[in-house]
Amino acid sequence: MMVHQVTPMALSVCHNTWAAEIIKKEVNIPVIASGSITLPRYGEEIISSGKADFIGLGRPLWADPDWALKAKEGRSEDVRPCIRCNDGCLERTFYFYRAVSCTVNPAVGREGELDIAPAEQSKKVAVVGGGPAGMEAARVAALRGHDVTIYEKRELGGALIEASAPEFKTDLRPLHQYYLTQLQKLDIQIQHEEATAETIQNENYDVVILATGAKPIPLNLPGQENTRVVHALDVLSNQADTGQKVLVIGGGMVGTETALHLAEEHQRDVVLVEMADQIMGDVGHSEAMVYFDKIKKDKIKVLTGEKVTEITHEGIIVQNKKGQTKTIGADTVVIAAGFTPNNTLSINISTSNNVEVYSIGDCVKPAKFLDAIHQAFHLARKI
Repeated sequence: MMVHQVTPMALSVCHNTWAAEIIKKEVNIPVIASGSITLPRYGEEIISSGKADFIGLGRPLWADPDWALKAKEGRSEDVRPCIRCNDGCLERTFYFYRAVSCTVNPAVGREGELDIAPAEQSKKVAVVGGGPAGMEAARVAALRGHDVTIYEKRELGGALIEASAPEFKTDLRPLHQYYLTQLQKLDIQIQHEEATAETIQNENYDVVILATGAKPIPLNLPGQENTRVVHALDVLSNQADTGQKVLVIGGGMVGTETALHLAEEHQRDVVLVEMADQIMGDVGHSEAMVYFDKIKKDKIKVLTGEKVTEITHEGIIVQNKKGQTKTIGADTVVIAAGFTPNNTLSINISTSNNVEVYSIGDCVKPAKFLDAIHQAFHLARKI
């Protein structure tokens, strides 16, 4: 299967090293291990343990062409890690016949054209929001010589925090750490507070980059004020617990991953309810292949074409396309019905004529990490 050749993050790292190890025991020539060896420490372990003589890299060199050099120089913390999302490489090329790209490296295919050059004039820059878009914008702006401050009311990371919670998405954790390390090395100031229009105006910034992310879409269903109703983000961030029987409303990426997280890591009995005819409409092909296998293995019940009309003390009431209704029981109802831009601050700050204001990432349109990081990179190069 393709997923074992170009493995998505839901499968194990160093995914095919077992094959190199077996072959090495049978031959007397050098053996190269390859496949999802995303970090230098993985390569070191493979070679030092005798599983292979060399390692081969594919996607990690798109993520960071200087991977090997940084590893040689003892700068593994500066390696921009491949997260095996496959969105920029496999999805774009194999399925959509577009030029190769990379979620974490917007310069792939345009090397030499998208270098980060010093700015003609250093500016005082505020980045509001410390998620992937905000951190990338801050990193690039600081590399260009700007004086950068990030405003983030909670810990840095934004959507990376919840997205990396499931054990089958741990590839996102090195990316999170990479950004934290780069921001520290660049001496970027972090203000752990919620930025307001007044705060921004009082500090006399030349440029404000809004990367305030997205917020959950309210369902406005009867009964949703029930204490047994929680949001998927709260479940993933351990801010909310669930009972044994869980209903997840919404079969997109967040809903599906939350359902898998609850079933695999918390042994919950999960039912996934989706209004559309199919789940995972926003999930890449390779990831979806693995998720469907996991859903079957974890015995998650999937209901499609079912619209939730009410949340009750017993569970939920759903209606199919024929207008027929039924009640599905549950101890906890988890909401994962999508996101809408969190752009209130943008509206307030834009009324000032004394500062350049830009918006990037999910506060413009909720999308994938590729979109957020690429928007941030290209904007920061032009400031």
